[in-house]
Amino acid sequence: MARPRFWARLAFGAVLLLAGCAGLPPGPQGAAAEARAQLGRPYRFGGADPSGFDCSGLAQWCWSRQGWALPRTAREQFRQGRKVMLADLEPGDLVFFDTLGAGHASHVGVWQGGGCFIHAPSHSGVVRRDRLKDPYWAHRYLGARRPQP
Repeated sequence: MARPRFWARLAFGAVLLLAGCAGLPPGPQGAAAEARAQLGRPYRFGGADPSGFDCSGLAQWCWSRQGWALPRTAREQFRQGRKVMLADLEPGDLVFFDTLGAGHASHVGVWQGGGCFIHAPSHSGVVRRDRLKDPYWAHRYLGARRPQP
């Protein structure tokens, strides 16, 4: 009798793995883990899936895998969720930057903790990890938001 139960559990685990659910906690922690899983994926303007991401597409993808909908652009994403102070950042929170000097959010990353975030910058060509204290990012930091369901 135990044998059919083993195969049923194995099949269920395979379904979860293929769905991208195995080992990823739901919500913010899952969004942070999903961002890590995308490291090295190519940058693509307007991209919002693993074939290529732009910054807001990456944030949107990571949170959509948790069942939460985010707007499409960094500027719209910055207007949603709960404001989070720098000292209170948790993995999965979204960090925003003004890279155009226009006074509004033009870039977003997914906070990982340890001073790092993952994002899709156009100049590197791939999804990568950077440190918030890097002078380029620190100077352009606008704030952070915690998406709300």
